[in-house]
Amino acid sequence: KVPSKTALVASVSRLLHTERYTDRQNLTTLFNRYVDKTDVFSWNSVIADLARSGDSAEALRAFSSMRKLSLYPNRSIISACSRVSAKGLTESVHGFVIKKGFDRGVSVGNTLLDAYAKGREGGVAVARKIFDQILDKDRVSYNSIMSVYAQNGMPNEAFDVFRILMEDKAVTFNSITLSTVMLAVSHSGALRIGKCIHDQVLLTYS
Repeated sequence: KVPSKTALVASVSRLLHTERYTDRQNLTTLFNRYVDKTDVFSWNSVIADLARSGDSAEALRAFSSMRKLSLYPNRSIISACSRVSAKGLTESVHGFVIKKGFDRGVSVGNTLLDAYAKGREGGVAVARKIFDQILDKDRVSYNSIMSVYAQNGMPNEAFDVFRILMEDKAVTFNSITLSTVMLAVSHSGALRIGKCIHDQVLLTYS
């Protein structure tokens, strides 16, 4: 009996999360034989699970096949990229997002920011470019880029973003914002910047 599309995708996902399962060729055969090639849900689910399972090369190949069919990825693929070292897949998805003009949206932009914040080579510069291109930045946007700077020992850059946030009347910071920017400062011993942050907060809420 041929399983339903939903059941097959669920089975594929379970297999991908089983570390002992290594027969990727058989898995691909099942997918190609039974899953509707025009079904976006199936492609997104399998690609995201391939990325989460650590098989970024296979995920990238599947993404390329998906694009040849003119199908669009969703946020689950980008989110999966942000949790694993899937540089090639992240860059491919990012390129598609830019081509379609989706990179200026805050939701996709924030997810891409997180994907590039995992210590990949050149990730800081790309993350800042993504941040600058987001039209309606929210608190997550600011926290994410400051986290990138904190992780890479760049307190001055983190403080510059914090000052921009303080001037953005549409966005308010929270405890995560303060923790993130202070983390950047503490890692570098930049006490002067820490005092500036303290003074800025007092000035804003006095």
